[in-house]
Order: sequence, then C-alpha cells, then structure tokens
Amino acid sequence: MHFYAGAGPKPGCYTPRRYRFGTVPGAHNPKDANMSQNDLSRRRFITQVAVAVPAASLLLDAAVAQDLPHVALDDPSAKALLYVEDASKVDRSNPQAARWAADQNCANCSQILGKAGDAWRPCKIFPGKLVASKGWCSVWQKGA
Repeated sequence: MHFYAGAGPKPGCYTPRRYRFGTVPGAHNPKDANMSQNDLSRRRFITQVAVAVPAASLLLDAAVAQDLPHVALDDPSAKALLYVEDASKVDRSNPQAARWAADQNCANCSQILGKAGDAWRPCKIFPGKLVASKGWCSVWQKGA
C-alpha cells in the first residue's frame, strides 16, 4: 500500500475546493485581497444606508407634515369612510357609524401619526393629507 505525504489530497482523488487552483487556506492571493476590500466597502455602504434612510425619513416627515393639505370633507375617500372633522357631528343614521362612541376621535386612533397634541396630524388611511385630531372616520380603531 502506498501512502501520499504531500500537502493536500492524494492525486487522482476528489480535490476539495480549498486545494484547487494551487491555493491553500491562508495563502496570499491578490484576487482574494481585492474581493475582501470590496466586501468591506459594500458592508460599510450598506450599514451607512441602513442608518441614513431612517434618519432622513424622520427629518422629511417633520418637514413635510407641516405642508400637507387637510382632508376635504367632499373627498371621495373621506365620504366613503364617513370622515368628519368633529367627532360629535358623526351621522348616526348611517350603519357604518353605528359603532361610534363619544370617546372615539382621531387623536386616540391607531391609524394616526405625528406628534400628540397637534390639531392636525397625518393619518395612514389618508396618505399625504392631514386629519383633524378631533375628527372621526369609520376605520377608527383604538390606539395603544
């Protein structure tokens, strides 16, 4: 029986990937060095983007929220959802408004966004528009 004492597998046997092309683990290969530098820059880029995007969105939300128009009462989506700017003026004759209660308004709804206490705030239901904090619509759901 013949024993092979060379570095790597016996010739003629399956060659694992790490021994192919004359490289061994830990050996300096210029191509590998360039790839690792690219990977690091990609990683750095991704982490910078991961931090920058949320920060930018917070800044934009604050700036844009002040410039948004109010939801018009004659807006088709506002009419369909029975939106009113004053929750005490909900049309109780409509079956969709049957679940309205006196303590329900946009300020305590889970769909509302923006800073608590503002009279007009952004809403997930009416994207790009502001709703009255004292308002109500049929999508109202208790907030946290």
